[in-house]
Amino acid sequence: MDKTYELLNDIRKCPEMYLGRKSLELLHAYLAGYYHFRGHDEPDCLTGFQEYVAEFYKMRTSHSWSDFIRFFSSSDEEAFLKFYTLFDEFIEKQEMNKVHQILKIEYDDAVNEYLSLLDYCGKHSNSFTMITQIKNPFSEAPLNLKHDQLLKPIEPYLIEQVISGGQRAETMTDSLHNAINRYKSCKETRRFLTETPNMLLSLQNGLPEDICFYRNDDLWLISTSHDQAISLINFTIKDRDFLNKHNIRYSELDITYLQKLKIIMNAERP
Repeated sequence: MDKTYELLNDIRKCPEMYLGRKSLELLHAYLAGYYHFRGHDEPDCLTGFQEYVAEFYKMRTSHSWSDFIRFFSSSDEEAFLKFYTLFDEFIEKQEMNKVHQILKIEYDDAVNEYLSLLDYCGKHSNSFTMITQIKNPFSEAPLNLKHDQLLKPIEPYLIEQVISGGQRAETMTDSLHNAINRYKSCKETRRFLTETPNMLLSLQNGLPEDICFYRNDDLWLISTSHDQAISLINFTIKDRDFLNKHNIRYSELDITYLQKLKIIMNAERP
């Protein structure tokens, strides 16, 4: 983990201990001393932040990012808070641009921490999908689905339903007569996910399969029940922090699996 990022997060949590008060002027001075002590030869989480802030304020002078933020703030404390807003946005954009970074999560760890994982995914996504099976007669309308009764509590949050034939939209598994349900991520659906038996053990528990979460309508977490695989796509530092906090191990995917996931990401989505 980037030590400067960790330091800035520590200061955010308790600015009085490090600075005496919420002050961007004091924070900038603190960082200057920090860089003088450790040297500033290696890139860190603030690399490129000067250009980002200058572009944000449409400034073309040689002043520092601290000068820009304080100039456009009504007080030093407001500037301190604005710094963290801009810093979070900067980090998020930096991380989201690293599309080559995909994390393969240890399946057993995810299963053990499924309540925390599903709650986190529900809070940080805008929708999720699950696959259920269509029962005979297949042409009946409305569809007669295997998990209708189970899914009834979240029926009001159903965004759309897509019939999958041949290849599943979010996996590489061939399967006929499947329906892919897409639901809104909200407090009610999050409660459903955490109160239902372990969704990551869907085959053992007779539940809908292959739960996947979307962030800003882009595939973010993908799971495949038959392969017992879970991966994060376009993850952020906050996502990594969550995994570390809950002792969920992960590794960067090799190029072969990465190419496979690129095919999945470009596949038809519900």
